[in-house]
Amino acid sequence: MSFNAFTPGNPDSFIAAISQPAMQLQKEFQIFASIVIAQAALETGWGKFVPVDKNTGQFSYNLFGIKGTGPAGTIMSSTSEIIEGKRITIDAQFRSYHSWDESLRDHSQFLLNERYAPVREAQSPEDAAKQLYTCGYATDPDYPKKLISIINKYNLAKYDTPEIAKPDEPFVDVSPERWSYADIKTAFERGIFKGYEDKTFKPAEPLTREMAAVIVNRAVDYVLNMLKDSGIKISERRYFV
Repeated sequence: MSFNAFTPGNPDSFIAAISQPAMQLQKEFQIFASIVIAQAALETGWGKFVPVDKNTGQFSYNLFGIKGTGPAGTIMSSTSEIIEGKRITIDAQFRSYHSWDESLRDHSQFLLNERYAPVREAQSPEDAAKQLYTCGYATDPDYPKKLISIINKYNLAKYDTPEIAKPDEPFVDVSPERWSYADIKTAFERGIFKGYEDKTFKPAEPLTREMAAVIVNRAVDYVLNMLKDSGIKISERRYFV
């Protein structure tokens, strides 16, 4: 993962730099890439207002306004918050990082907190944006609206992978609505199908004789093991196509 150089304050340049890392993180953490990009854009003004320590000038690389102590320590910076309906400016400690990539990964790991489970479980970027505010990520009640506006204006949804594989779903490209869903999921659970490293199954791809041989043998092994577990004595055979 590599966050490329960009021109601060330039949306096109910023999106070009962050889009690929955001897409990679989505596959790993199941957080919409469009949300990651929109949050970084909103929190920093497209990279123009990244928190800097007001006393030492230390640059934080903090893209998401996450407070606390980061891998490179902490910095003190002014920030705007809405408390009891009023916008106020306060000094706060923000996490500091050694690089943009470090900030991006920490953001995804931060959202693994149980508190943000509704964000990870959201079925759309719009729902995820709403859940971020509901779960307390930001104090601005317009936070979801602002994120959704950025996503729509810059068509950030195009960076989201076709589907996010939920923890109980084996493949990103086999939805419960697909006619073969139950059979594919059962075959996966029985070790007959394994899919690809990117969590796709490619259900429309043709099957080679080599693939068929592997699948048939896995299926036979499953049946043999099931019979053995039932106490039935059998003579093991191997079948090839």
